[in-house]
Amino acid sequence: MAMEFSKEQISKASACKSVAELQELAKSEGIELNDEEAEAYFAELTDVHVSDEELDAVAGGKDCKNYCDGRNLRL
Repeated sequence: MAMEFSKEQISKASACKSVAELQELAKSEGIELNDEEAEAYFAELTDVHVSDEELDAVAGGKDCKNYCDGRNLRL
């Protein structure tokens, strides 16, 4: 059975730099992860790939010399 995690837990887990750190976080959240589970979750969290198309879709790609000259810039 797959475990359900909150957005906050996933955000915290994504910040972990090692399997051991992920296990410590899980333990502090009352979640027991064995080594195999922790390694699998850590691999999943760190295997994030954004395609060029996905990056282009969110990056905007505005030409700053025409857009950021102050006329369209709001502070």
